[in-house]
Amino acid sequence: MEIREPTFLGVESMASARAARTTFVSLALALSVSPALAEQRDRARMLGEIKGLSEQLDRKMREFVEPDASDRAAHAAFLAQPQTGIVRLLPREALDGHPALRDGGAYYSFSNLTHEYGSGSDLELSRGTFSVGFGGADYGVLTVLPDVRLESATVDHPAVRYLDSLETPNVEAEARATARKFRRDAVEDKHTFARTAAARVGSTYALRSVNYGRSDVLVVFQVTREDTDGSMVILWKRLQTYPVPRLVREPPPEDVE
Repeated sequence: MEIREPTFLGVESMASARAARTTFVSLALALSVSPALAEQRDRARMLGEIKGLSEQLDRKMREFVEPDASDRAAHAAFLAQPQTGIVRLLPREALDGHPALRDGGAYYSFSNLTHEYGSGSDLELSRGTFSVGFGGADYGVLTVLPDVRLESATVDHPAVRYLDSLETPNVEAEARATARKFRRDAVEDKHTFARTAAARVGSTYALRSVNYGRSDVLVVFQVTREDTDGSMVILWKRLQTYPVPRLVREPPPEDVE
């Protein structure tokens, strides 16, 4: 029987074996952690996609609420005047079921020039009706100016003069009392003032809107047209801007012994 002598690896062979084992262990470790790393990379990618989609949605929403170029062209002479503008209001009910669009175009602030709700909102469109005064002690007053062209509506008009003459209460109880006064129709000098008014194409309106800590403004506006989706294009002119009102909450009465 042939007896073979044991074979010993040379130094170089042993080094190669150790290198192979190291490579194998490194590969095994990489394979074991790669799902976690992949998950982190996926989450980062998903976050980037969400931000990108959000930015796209914001851009689309801005485009959606913008009046058409033809609207601006048709009223270019009016819009060349100071303190004027044009805006589209979407009916609030049209945004129901779309959380990302909720209230996105149903409100407008004539002071801050934004549709964003809560940023001094002055006007809302919902179910064919304009309304004013939203939240807290904030309030607004609307009136229709029959047979009045927007271009000729000024503070000299009796109904507009009445809105201009309204004092803005600084005490919360008085502010809320003023808001309650206009929840129902109030008639002054044969003109009706209220929190709401039917939204009609061609009609001209006057609005006084009081947002405590934000703005107090007097505006006249006209609905120029209604679009196929029920949105309304509004041409407006700011007549007066008043000092920002501040609300003082009365302290509770002291106990009397």
